Amino acid sequence: MRIAVTLANLWASPRAPRPVDRRSTAPAPDMSGWLDDMTDQDRLGLCQDKRLVTQALFNTPVTVLAREGEWARVRVLDQPTGVPARGYPGWLPMAHLATPSREQGMPYRVTREGATLALDNGTLLPLLFLTRLTVRDMTSESAHVETPLGSGTLPTRALMRLDDIDDHGPDALLHLARSFMGLRYLWAGNSPLGLDCSGFTHTVFLGRNIKIPRDACDQALGGDAITPGQQRPGDLLFFERPDRKGNLRIDHVGLYLGDDTLLHAPTNNAHIECQQIEGSRYARELAVVRRYTTGNAASGCDAL
Repeated sequence: MRIAVTLANLWASPRAPRPVDRRSTAPAPDMSGWLDDMTDQDRLGLCQDKRLVTQALFNTPVTVLAREGEWARVRVLDQPTGVPARGYPGWLPMAHLATPSREQGMPYRVTREGATLALDNGTLLPLLFLTRLTVRDMTSESAHVETPLGSGTLPTRALMRLDDIDDHGPDALLHLARSFMGLRYLWAGNSPLGLDCSGFTHTVFLGRNIKIPRDACDQALGGDAITPGQQRPGDLLFFERPDRKGNLRIDHVGLYLGDDTLLHAPTNNAHIECQQIEGSRYARELAVVRRYTTGNAASGCDAL
C-alpha cells in the first residue's frame, strides 16, 4: 500500500485524534488548516498524551499490519526504528491509503520548493519536499509520473534524484538544514509543515541522500561514534535527561554547526533555531555524538 494524500498523520490508536484533529483525519485532509486550528495547548497535548507518532508523505510505501473499522495499523517502511530496524508503526484512516499501480520508471523526489501534481483526472495535489515519485518520461519542462492515484505531470524543475547528489559534505548538509530555520516545532512532525527534533535531522540527512533512523534514540545508535568535545560541523549531538523513573535516556537531538552552536527543533511551540551550547542546559546534557555519512547510513530506508 501507499500513502494517497499529501501528508498523512500516523496516530497511536484510532481513538487518539481529538475533535480539533478532524481536518487531518478527513478523507482529503487539510493539514495546513489543522495546524492553524490548533492552539498552543492543543499542540502540547499531542506530545503530553503521545497521540501522534509520525507522519508520512504521499506515495510512501507502508505495510498494513491490522485493521479496525475504517482505520489501519501500518509500518512506514522508509522510517526505520528499533533494533533490528523495522518500519515505524502507527494508525491512519484507510482513506489515506491506495494500492499502487505497476510502476515503471526512474525514482525521483520533490525538491525543497515543493510542487503541485496535476493528475490526469484533473485533480491538483500539492506535494512536499522529498515526496517520492516514479517518472515514466521527462522533457526539459515537464515530467510524466505514476502514482497510487494514477498518472500525472509536474514541472521537471521540481524533481531531483537523490542518487545524483554528489556533495555529501557538511556544507551542503548545513545549507539545507538552515533553510528550515524558523519552522514551528510539531510533535511527531516529519515534513516541511512542521518537524520535531528527530524529524528535523531525519529530513535534513535524507535530503542529502544519507538515510538515518526516524527517532533520536535510534539515531544515537548508528553512524560513527565521536568523543563529545570532538564534534565537527554536520555531526549529530544527542542529549539525555531522566525519565519518570529517574533513568537517563536520549531525549533530544540537534545538528552541530561549529563554533559551539546547535541547530535544532527545541521543544513544543518553539521554532527551529540556533542555540549556543556553552552556558545552556545542553552543555550539561550532551551524552552522545554521532557522525553519519553515505558509508554508514541506514540500509533499506528508501526501498520502493
